Amino acid sequence: ETTIRVVGMLSALFVVFTVCSSVVYAWSPATYPEYCSKDIDSKQIPALSANDLTLVTELKQVQVMIRHGARTPYAKMNCWKNYDVTWNNCNVTELMLASPSYTDPSRPSPWLFRKLYDGSANYLGGNCYTGQLLLEGYQQEEKNGFMLLDAYVNGPLPLFANNNWDEQYSANGFYLRSDDEQRTLMSGQILLHTFFNVTDEVIVPWHTGDYNLDQIYPNSNVCPRLNQIEDQGYATPEWIAENTSQAITQLTSDLDQIWGAGYWSWGTALDCMMTAVCTNRPLPSGSASTVLMSEAIFNATVAQVEYTYAFMALNNNSIWSKTAMGNIAWQMRNNLLNIISGGTSSARSTTPLKFALFSAHDTSLMPFLAAVLGDVWDGRWAGYAYLVSMELYSASAASPLGAGGYYFRLIYNGQAMLVPGCTQTLCDVNVLLDRLAFGQESMPCSVPTVVPSTEDDSCGDDDAALSTTHWSLLLVLSLVVGALIGAAGVVFLEKRRTLGESIELSPSTHPLHNTM
Repeated sequence: ETTIRVVGMLSALFVVFTVCSSVVYAWSPATYPEYCSKDIDSKQIPALSANDLTLVTELKQVQVMIRHGARTPYAKMNCWKNYDVTWNNCNVTELMLASPSYTDPSRPSPWLFRKLYDGSANYLGGNCYTGQLLLEGYQQEEKNGFMLLDAYVNGPLPLFANNNWDEQYSANGFYLRSDDEQRTLMSGQILLHTFFNVTDEVIVPWHTGDYNLDQIYPNSNVCPRLNQIEDQGYATPEWIAENTSQAITQLTSDLDQIWGAGYWSWGTALDCMMTAVCTNRPLPSGSASTVLMSEAIFNATVAQVEYTYAFMALNNNSIWSKTAMGNIAWQMRNNLLNIISGGTSSARSTTPLKFALFSAHDTSLMPFLAAVLGDVWDGRWAGYAYLVSMELYSASAASPLGAGGYYFRLIYNGQAMLVPGCTQTLCDVNVLLDRLAFGQESMPCSVPTVVPSTEDDSCGDDDAALSTTHWSLLLVLSLVVGALIGAAGVVFLEKRRTLGESIELSPSTHPLHNTM
């Protein structure tokens, strides 16, 4: 009887322990965050109003920038205490074939090779790799392609008469671009294959660049000045006040209780949460602590990460964003001017550029919007497969601009944006040209060199008259002050680091140069 009782007690304790262990990872938000883009079907490109249609005669050009679809975590991360998530069977794979020619339009052989990641040592534990596009991400970009088809082929004022790729590609200028990451390459190509219909085997030119030197995202390898702008921005009283506020101090303390102090960082918090909840993986509930995860804490954490990024993106007339995205803005502006000036060819095509696609990251879309829209941008994080579309229309003779004029619309996440300087969402293209005028092919990215002082800069030899006692007191005072300043600096830099570092893996260690 005693043995049975002991076994029963141990069984009960085991059940209690199991339940307690399981509920640590048992919290999920009531609804999916917008970041997950579960409602991407509702983000259709809005049609022109009946009144707007009287002002234009033809859709001349569309330039699109997208964020890639849903993916695995971008890096090996320690998201919270006992974080151990394995990612397997990501499904979306690459089919590839090497070609010995840069320009040969034919395929060298009928072979295609499928690139598979074995379940060997990797950062995610299974057979998926960091940042890999998920099946859901594939489907999100398919829907983006269908949205472009509905708006720009089947719409009331189509960009293309049909979606036959061979016909349209031979008659119009195209520019297709991404950085050299699997998730951006695939996302753009998936979108294109649902936007257009291909009847014959075709090789499509796809532009990319050396990832470490690419400017489709903020890259301090190319532009060291970004680091300097960040240092200045994060030293402002406004930022310091927010960063050290009671609300943020309390939120940080709450997350320490829920996730474990030292096991998480502000820089990875958003990605840790979203890669979990968007794929139906629960978050720690905090049941082992005095603080429980809640909708309020979850939403406050998201809002703080958004504030951190938006603060720098918009600070000082969006100087960081303009510097970061200046090369892309310059390309887009030149594409517009090519049509407006009546060019018979574009920089990358023998015909005027009619469609451009930039497949990029959240950290491409957000600084671009901050640079062009300023405070009109809502500062919210760009979710999976979010899309920006820049439309160029020729004006009708009856419009205020008259024949020969041009209108534009800027669409983001299914909404026509009111660009600063415009009174309507369909607006004079000169406003957009002005908003993009900050862009240059080579942005001013060098950091000024500080010239050290010389002996000629001294203010005289009065110090020599100080007594030994005075010198000793001055030395002690300097050491004390230096120690205090050093300690304060360490606290500030650590706070800033944990608020911004590694928003996504990139060649840079600075908080905003990362590409999700």
